[in-house]
Amino acid sequence: MRKAFHAFFNFFATLFVAANRGASTLDNYAKWAEAESGAFELEARLERDARLAALSKELGIDLKVVEAKSAAA
Repeated sequence: MRKAFHAFFNFFATLFVAANRGASTLDNYAKWAEAESGAFELEARLERDARLAALSKELGIDLKVVEAKSAAA
């Protein structure tokens, strides 16, 4: 009977440890995904700014003046 109780509680302890490790893994993946999305957002913003600068140079428009006028309106 004692071995049965030991096996029963050992089963639940093992199950808890496995669930805890799984939750820890998911947390690590979530942190990694947040870091990747932040890096992707920064890269996309830099590419957008570069395209806008090239377009404004091509059109001969100063974007800062346009932004200031639209903010004042």
